[in-house]
Amino acid sequence: MNITLHNKLKKSIAYLSNSKYAIAVSGGSDSLALLYLCAELSNDNFVVVHFDHNVRDESSQEADFVEQTSKQLGLRFEKHLWGDDEKKNYSGNFYQSARIARYKFFKQVVDKYKLDGVLVAHSKTDLSETLLMRLGKGCSLKGASIFEQGVNIFGVNVFRPLLDFSRQDLQNYLSDKDITWKSDPSNKDTSKMRPRIRSILPHLESIGINLNGFNKATKYFSHANQALDYYTKKEIDSLYRSYLGYYKIESNDFFDKPLEIQIRIINNIIESNNDSFSHLPRRKKLIELLGRIENKKTTIETIDSISLEIVECNLFIYYNENTNSLESINYDKNQQKATYLRDIDKKTRYNIVKYHNLQLLPINIRNRVIVLMPKNKATNKVKVSDFTCLSE
Repeated sequence: MNITLHNKLKKSIAYLSNSKYAIAVSGGSDSLALLYLCAELSNDNFVVVHFDHNVRDESSQEADFVEQTSKQLGLRFEKHLWGDDEKKNYSGNFYQSARIARYKFFKQVVDKYKLDGVLVAHSKTDLSETLLMRLGKGCSLKGASIFEQGVNIFGVNVFRPLLDFSRQDLQNYLSDKDITWKSDPSNKDTSKMRPRIRSILPHLESIGINLNGFNKATKYFSHANQALDYYTKKEIDSLYRSYLGYYKIESNDFFDKPLEIQIRIINNIIESNNDSFSHLPRRKKLIELLGRIENKKTTIETIDSISLEIVECNLFIYYNENTNSLESINYDKNQQKATYLRDIDKKTRYNIVKYHNLQLLPINIRNRVIVLMPKNKATNKVKVSDFTCLSE
């Protein structure tokens, strides 16, 4: 047995004994190595999770293999079969849908057992393959800063303790212990991009482009991405925000910011209002949209769940759906009537807007304004000045 490798692997995951995790195990070499390493640490701190994608004849056998192995090691086991009826509830391509469904299952197990997150057995070989795939497709900095530790994916914290080891390291560890693993035939299907990239990695190594270099690069990308996230948050905190569901900033100030910060502000606002697992807008589409508004080719644009609109010198970024509630506003129901501005007759609405200087708000935002008037005053005796507008 390679004692040095074994000791390095054990040392790399020793910290895991301080918390409790789910271990995502497919039955392949990487995840099986993680399973055995964790079993050496503890039987109480881990729950094995297996997601059966139900697309290959062998998948049920692999699920049984992982279950039997987990129980032999004294570990709790949870599995989920992705049935055909459930698959119909997902849109988008297969890989995106499968990932969403998989992490939903992981979150259910993490919540059930009150765990700190899920362990995924990505190696630096996986990291290199993924980075090359994404760079080849022209990914953003965020897309290149892959496999960050402790990142929250669809509501569950994900940890990757084996990123400093190659797939060969993990297979050597299993071979030394006479442990066999399951192999997915699709991993050798060179009609798919990942297997093609996998096949060229040894050639890259031979000319000095190695796994360690890819690993270092992704860490640099990750640090840069975290820095941009930090400053984006500061920029968002500096925006004026109303309970009516909008942010406001002088349009020149917004477009003076670097394009990357503009994009991240918009995406952050979209994400903050989205509790589903949908994907953010395409970067190219968002850049084109921002360009049209900045160059005054349009004054209003809609993307995903928000709209961007310029009124005079201000840029408004607002949620399209009605996000405010009468119940969230502090007023005395016994003394005053409350309604939305949109529910008042057109002539009175026009006068209220003019009297209370609401014309500088986008129309969609004006319509959300809550209007108060004395409860016991007859409607035909109400003056525009009697209306109070809770617009801020």
